[in-house]
Amino acid sequence: MNAWNLQQNQSGKIICFNESTKAIVKRLEDLGFTQGEIISCLKYSPFNGPRVYKNSHGIFSLEEEVAKLIEVQIL
Repeated sequence: MNAWNLQQNQSGKIICFNESTKAIVKRLEDLGFTQGEIISCLKYSPFNGPRVYKNSHGIFSLEEEVAKLIEVQIL
């Protein structure tokens, strides 16, 4: 399951990245989206816009194509 599939107020543990672009994965890691990190989906945007996620480093909005790179295990 990827981060885009998390429901609002649902949490997951990052298990890996679907590495398609190293630069995007590196940027996610810089923002605290690292293997083993717990993330939560806080909010969906209307019209399939970015979703808001929280990790221990802050709150971030991610577009669908980026959130789908983050494989998570539901908690």
